[in-house]
Amino acid sequence: MARENYPLFKGKRNINMRKHYEENKKQYQITHAIYRRSENGKEKNNKARLRFLATEEGRESMRKSYKKWTANNKEKIKTHWVVQSALRSKKIKRQSCELCREIKSEAHHEDYSKPLDITWLCRDHHKERHRTVILQ
Repeated sequence: MARENYPLFKGKRNINMRKHYEENKKQYQITHAIYRRSENGKEKNNKARLRFLATEEGRESMRKSYKKWTANNKEKIKTHWVVQSALRSKKIKRQSCELCREIKSEAHHEDYSKPLDITWLCRDHHKERHRTVILQ
């Protein structure tokens, strides 16, 4: 749905609101980003996402997104497959998180061309590692 379809910005009455928003857009974006990261924001966003994915448009969007991701990440897919295969055949053993010793861990790769060069991290530390890599 396009922004002009939202009632907030329609009609004479809301022209001042639109002007205020445009003048303070950066602050609105910061406030919205903080809210999205809060527990209430995450819960509300997740509910909206699930409602969207239940629609035909949402399912089609997921299919397109997945197809695009797989086309752009062949090396990652191959690396994940190699790790899963090695785990099943007992060539490697899942270990606890190297930072906090959480038993439930995920395989992190600094270099996808070395599929068995793994750092075992819990979900939280794995996400944190990827955020720091992206920010650098």
